[in-house]
Amino acid sequence: MANPLLTKFTPEIDAALTPSLPIFSRMLTNLDDVPSEEAPVMNYVRSRPTSRRLSAAHQSGLVPHAGDISFLDRARVTNWFELHVPNAKADRRIWLGKAPLAHAFTVLIALRQRDVFMADAEFPRAGTAAEQEQYILSQAWDFQMRRVADDTTIADVDLECLNSLERRMFEVSKAAGRAGYWQWGLDVGDHQEGWDPYGNLPAEWHHNDAPLDDDAHAAEQEVCY
Repeated sequence: MANPLLTKFTPEIDAALTPSLPIFSRMLTNLDDVPSEEAPVMNYVRSRPTSRRLSAAHQSGLVPHAGDISFLDRARVTNWFELHVPNAKADRRIWLGKAPLAHAFTVLIALRQRDVFMADAEFPRAGTAAEQEQYILSQAWDFQMRRVADDTTIADVDLECLNSLERRMFEVSKAAGRAGYWQWGLDVGDHQEGWDPYGNLPAEWHHNDAPLDDDAHAAEQEVCY
């Protein structure tokens, strides 16, 4: 994660967000009066949660969607928002992780994907400038809901911790010492149905750096308690 207080916004982000400063201010002062035509995220805010798991977060106003914007750029957008939107610095609780900041992400996506959205067959080429801008924002929000940044891929922390534990338990290496000499389970004899705890382990867990000569180190093949 990047600290938004220490991650200064870029000229690109400044140019993208500055024209939308009035609506950001309105979203902080009176969010309920902001129409979805101006900020598509309001459709999400006013909708019902799609699952119980999301219900609590949804009711608290959290908006967990940032599209393909990287963690670093999210911090830069947050930095810009806090420094430019009136009263943003005074009360982060009303916008950080919520609709006002989510709309800032939408605006940035709209700028970056503008040419793509304008090339859509459904883009209102004969419409007014307001209708065209509304279409682009709508497509940007849809993009924001569907896409995920490469650096935000969800990691299974429990699985990674379990893998780390198993490696420490079964690794055969000089660092593991005698505990690594296939000791697991020797204190209780053979396992049920001849199960081998060391079977099918990743090859990299056997470092080939330990003195495992059977004759010279037979004494090491002992039960470790």
